[in-house]
Amino acid sequence: MRTWARTSASRWTGTWVTATASNRWDGPTAAAALHALAPYDLLFFEEPLAYDDPEEYAQLRAESTVPIAGGEQLTSADEFRLWTSRGAFDIVQPDAAWLGLSDFMTVGAQAASDGAGIASHSWSAGGGVMQNLHVAFACSATVIVEAIPDPASCTPGCGATTSSSRTATCCPRRPPDSACSSATRPRTDSLSSPASRSFSSVPGKVLAS
Repeated sequence: MRTWARTSASRWTGTWVTATASNRWDGPTAAAALHALAPYDLLFFEEPLAYDDPEEYAQLRAESTVPIAGGEQLTSADEFRLWTSRGAFDIVQPDAAWLGLSDFMTVGAQAASDGAGIASHSWSAGGGVMQNLHVAFACSATVIVEAIPDPASCTPGCGATTSSSRTATCCPRRPPDSACSSATRPRTDSLSSPASRSFSSVPGKVLAS
């Protein structure tokens, strides 16, 4: 089984690119897309599949050279264990606003033990942001920290990863790009339908957006 330690030092310099399908692809579509994206050296691709089958995620991960990330919608260490025990993710994406601090740390410790990375998910403001910053920098497996530069002005689907646990510093922020600059200019290129992104069901927990 590959581990995040396999990545070279050059990965931590320059510009990082990540992508997401927001749980909207089936297995064949995800496999074809990741094969096409392989030459572009993505840092990771998050949530290519719905949270229906950990084994399907594990199979996709085994067949892809693009690191697979997931877990934004999981809400406890036990839920994460269902997926991580099957090798579903290269990068695990806990959110302390969902899990709480203790379960986030439990997930982080398991990721480190498995050789996986942590990319904290943070789609909140105030206390949720601080929770995620606090525990992300406390986890040795953290690869990147998600932070929204201006939640009030960003439309759904726009975020920014601006912090690196490797240096424990925040990168300078540029003004939000045109896709995020005004609520009057909603994104039209989203892979998911409006209001369908906030919550996803997982085995044993059915949620409605």
